[in-house]
Amino acid sequence: GLTAEIVSAHVANNAVAVSDLSNLIRSVFDALLEGLSNKQIARTLGISRSSVYRCLDQSATVAAARNSQP
Repeated sequence: GLTAEIVSAHVANNAVAVSDLSNLIRSVFDALLEGLSNKQIARTLGISRSSVYRCLDQSATVAAARNSQP
């Protein structure tokens, strides 16, 4: 899902201890639920806005594919 895509982008660019992953996942999930802007999410996680947009685009593509299946 979208949370996993954003967490993956963050982990690819930052050292994250295994013990911190659950908190990171929760933070991303909460940020999405709160409706933070892409810029705010990117700033919070230390990733580029383009990474957030890319994650959103990928999630939208997957959702559209799922919805178009009979």
